[in-house]
Amino acid sequence: MKCVVWLAYRAVTARPLVSALLALCVGVSIALPITSTLLLDRFETSLRARAESTPVIVGPDASRFDLTFSTLYFRAADTDAIPRELARDAQRPGLTVIPLKLGDTVRSRPLVGTDDAYYEHRAIRPRQGELPFLLGEVALGSSAARALNISVGDTLPTDPTDGLNLAASSPVELTVVGILERTGTVDDDALFCTLP
Repeated sequence: MKCVVWLAYRAVTARPLVSALLALCVGVSIALPITSTLLLDRFETSLRARAESTPVIVGPDASRFDLTFSTLYFRAADTDAIPRELARDAQRPGLTVIPLKLGDTVRSRPLVGTDDAYYEHRAIRPRQGELPFLLGEVALGSSAARALNISVGDTLPTDPTDGLNLAASSPVELTVVGILERTGTVDDDALFCTLP
């Protein structure tokens, strides 16, 4: 046994650079699968937590995966809006219907139109200012406020919908009335306004 240890020591000291490179390669080949497994488990846990806290999604006749991901993560999907009457008809005792209007952006960040039921359901509270109540008011998630360097009282225009279409709606000027507390979810990267 002493012979093997002595030979290993001599091999490492004879070529230290090659030995260090070999040790690095072995270390990376062991650490990479472990790290990726841990990160994927963490990512899956966060995805499941948001999905499990959203009981039912009602939307237009479209791909259910597009509808789910656009609703949970505020990604603009190529789907039509459903009439407000249909949302009212979906209301049942013990079931809260939370309307969402998606598709608009402010500086490439999602602008989500919703009402007070969404903030109650997700336990979102303002850190500064208040929640939007009137049309033209907006509250920013904590990450969005930090990235855009925006504070309460500032104004933000919505992104143009189509720069080449003269008939498209022009940008709307929104007044920042609140900065939301950090939630650790996609809500931190979004901007929230009230529905008309």
